[in-house]
Amino acid sequence: MSSKPSSSSTSGQAPSPTTTPTTTTSCTQSRAALLTQRTALRTRLTLINSRITLVTSKSISTFLVLEANALLTAEEQQRRERALQLEALALEKHVLEMELEAVGARITELGVAV
Repeated sequence: MSSKPSSSSTSGQAPSPTTTPTTTTSCTQSRAALLTQRTALRTRLTLINSRITLVTSKSISTFLVLEANALLTAEEQQRRERALQLEALALEKHVLEMELEAVGARITELGVAV
């Protein structure tokens, strides 16, 4: 029960390649489908790359905003510390003025007493 190839020749020559219209159509359709698939994949890749760029850009800008906020926060903290120092110096000045006034009054009392 062996079957003979239908394209073999009896003279010992190799069978000639025959292309049927069905095979050509099938190959053309397969190629077209693959080209369409490749285009779709390239489009998706472009979109993904755009999203990566957008996310990276947002990350960088967010980082810069956070850095700027940190700098502003540090500046604000320094301003608060300077304000507290000024307040402490003003209070110390007021205490010294009161002490000076008290000493002056004591000197006046002693001068009158002498």
